[in-house]
Amino acid sequence: MAIEVGDKKITVEMNEHYVDFEKLDHKVQKTTQFLLKDLKTKLDSGLSFEEAQKMIEQDFELDKIKWWDKEQSIFWGLVNKEPWKKKLGLVEQGFTTKIENGERIRIPHYSLSSDLDNFEDFIISILKELKGGLDK
Repeated sequence: MAIEVGDKKITVEMNEHYVDFEKLDHKVQKTTQFLLKDLKTKLDSGLSFEEAQKMIEQDFELDKIKWWDKEQSIFWGLVNKEPWKKKLGLVEQGFTTKIENGERIRIPHYSLSSDLDNFEDFIISILKELKGGLDK
């Protein structure tokens, strides 16, 4: 298959086993339109092609990245129990990708939103729990 871009002719080898261009269904067409629009948006925002490609690979989970286990975190253990689960307004907002032991890992990003008196009560409960643990 050859595509003309400006005055350049680009030849792309297609493997017929993966895409049957004679019988594209609506879902494949919509996905392709989405990908092209998303790629253009990313490139227009100043990302390099490689950066945009990496983001799309992550979005479509072509590049599997392990999630950090929030259940094992001290923070999650404290804020995810009653009454704090509701009082602190815990909201997942996204993630940060970091390198840990040479492996990429996604670490969830959370925000808390509450009145100051709830935060005070939360801190006091943590201190009491720590003091109780130290007395044992």
